[in-house]
Amino acid sequence: MKYLIAFALFFFAVNCRAQFINSIEFKGGLHDTKGAETKGYNLTLQVKRSLSRNLDVYAVAGNYWWNQNVVHAIVDDKIYNSFNESDHKMYLFGLGLRREMDTVKTVSFFLEMEMGLSYITYNKYENEILAFEGYPVYVAAFNGREVTEYTFLAGFGAGIVQHMRGNLALIVEFKLNAFRLNGEAITNYMIMSGFSFGL
Repeated sequence: MKYLIAFALFFFAVNCRAQFINSIEFKGGLHDTKGAETKGYNLTLQVKRSLSRNLDVYAVAGNYWWNQNVVHAIVDDKIYNSFNESDHKMYLFGLGLRREMDTVKTVSFFLEMEMGLSYITYNKYENEILAFEGYPVYVAAFNGREVTEYTFLAGFGAGIVQHMRGNLALIVEFKLNAFRLNGEAITNYMIMSGFSFGL
């Protein structure tokens, strides 16, 4: 279902062309997930409509992956590491605003903010401290089960656009997304790059 929605968004953008959508962006990159102590990857599709010379509204569909949520146990002043979640996949659908702040020759600087809903699946584990002859050895994860959550997400970003020949542009962006997962606050810090195609 999530792939059909992303495809429908892309199909809608292509068919609307200049009648409603002004450009399409494809971006991908890396993210560091604070609150989960892990790194991952992301891909996004973004379609934009200009409201004025320096202000755009956009719809975004994104796919994010990260693996384990690291946990720590302190026993007898020793720290043992394990994980209580793994194989995270998040699918984002949202709306946002982008403000172009300044342009120097062919380079533009922008700020943006977005809000949306996320569908997240991951494996959740129980943890137990194992011992050998009465002494703790390590923390083990077991009894994995798949969990699905829906959560509200807010994001903020800043970046640069290098305008190239024709309707093509190169984008580099730093973004953070904040949401709640399993009752905990999570923040994704992302560095992304990609291309924008004007219609």
